[in-house]
Amino acid sequence: MLASIVSRIEATSGAFVRVVRWWIIGLLVVTCYDVGARYLFASPTQWAFELTIMLGGSLIVLGAPYVTLINRHVRVDFLYDRWSRRTRQFVDTLGFLVFFFPMVGFVAWASVVQAIASWQMAERSSLSYWEPPIYPFKTAIAIGLILLFLQGVATFIRHVAGLRKEGRNGS
Repeated sequence: MLASIVSRIEATSGAFVRVVRWWIIGLLVVTCYDVGARYLFASPTQWAFELTIMLGGSLIVLGAPYVTLINRHVRVDFLYDRWSRRTRQFVDTLGFLVFFFPMVGFVAWASVVQAIASWQMAERSSLSYWEPPIYPFKTAIAIGLILLFLQGVATFIRHVAGLRKEGRNGS
C-alpha cells in the first residue's frame, strides 16, 4: 500500500514537471521581447517584469517536488559524501523529520491560506500600472508547496524503508 502511494506521488511530481518545464519557453519569449523592446526600440514594456517574476517563481516552486524526487537539492557534500550509505539515509531521514516537514508543512499551509485570501479579494499586483491578477501566481505557489510536501513524504518513506533494509542486512 505504501509503495502504491509513493509511486503515485512520484508520478505526480514527474507529471507536473513535464508540464511546467514548457513555461520556460514563455519566460524566454517574454524576457527576449522585453529586452528587444527596451534596447532596440527604446520602448520598454510595463508588463514583462511582473510576468517574468510570476513565471519564474512558479517554475521554481512547481519544479521543487521533482528536484526532491531526483535528489538534486543543494547539500553540504564535503561530509555527506564520506559517510556510509546507512549514515546518509539516517541523516536524510532525521533532516526530513526535524527540518523539512515542519518548515515545508507550515509554509505550504500559509501559502494555501494566502491563495484563498487572494482569490477572495481578487488581489492584483501593485508593482506597475498594469496590475495583473496575482491569485493565479499565489495558487501556483500553494500547489507547488503541497506537492513538495507530498514528495517529501514519499522520499521520507523511501529513506525509512532503506534504513530498515540496511538494518536487516547488517550494513
